[in-house]
Amino acid sequence: MSKLTSAVGIILIAAAGVVAAVSTSHEDVLKANKTLCAKYTKDAESALASKDFKGALKFAKLAIKVDPSNKSGYNVLTKISDAQCSGNVPAASSATPAKGATAPAKGAAPAKKPAPAAEEEMGC
Repeated sequence: MSKLTSAVGIILIAAAGVVAAVSTSHEDVLKANKTLCAKYTKDAESALASKDFKGALKFAKLAIKVDPSNKSGYNVLTKISDAQCSGNVPAASSATPAKGATAPAKGAAPAKKPAPAAEEEMGC
């Protein structure tokens, strides 16, 4: 009986060690995820400040993917959306025309904007 008791004791001690190791590594992973989320959120804020909406959106999505429970990524997404909807879209530089673009002839009428598409009723 003493050999059986010793074997069970050793197994329980080994199991406790494994549980302790797993819980410690899980805490380390959570800490690393929070740090990475903070980095991505900071990068998204920086991109938004320079009006790089595409980059800001990429980093905000990465922050949410790394830590879905962290609200900072969602807050940045809200800021990006607000900035885009409020008309704070960066204007194209008029000094350098886009590749393949031609300047309008002097005295030519300004280009007409396309007619807005008819609004579709959503049934609300």
